[in-house]
Amino acid sequence: RPGRRIGRHPPLLKGNELGMGKVRDRVVDSGVPFAEQNSCVVATSHLITCSVSNWGGYGLAAAVALASTGNELDVLASEREEVALLNRMVEAGSRDGVTAELRATVDGLPLEASLSALRDIRAILME
Repeated sequence: RPGRRIGRHPPLLKGNELGMGKVRDRVVDSGVPFAEQNSCVVATSHLITCSVSNWGGYGLAAAVALASTGNELDVLASEREEVALLNRMVEAGSRDGVTAELRATVDGLPLEASLSALRDIRAILME
């Protein structure tokens, strides 16, 4: 459940992702618990924000494919590859980043949500 403490990490880290230093002042001023201590200080030239970092990665890969070659769908993992990767991560002991559960979920959402995002981005590439 969100807010659960794991080890010494504070609950609900937000704004700690790489590159969020570009908007650190906004994160700190947002009232997010522990933002001052835990928000990222590393800025980036181009910040991609998203609800689930995997989805931002899908979008970035798709944008690079479009910009460089047209619309090569092979830059995106297949649904089968995505399922296999998450299952291997769970088998290796990786936990969900929101719930801290040892389950095949991503940021507290069922895997189907990520697969749906992947399908949507793939469909946009095919247009």
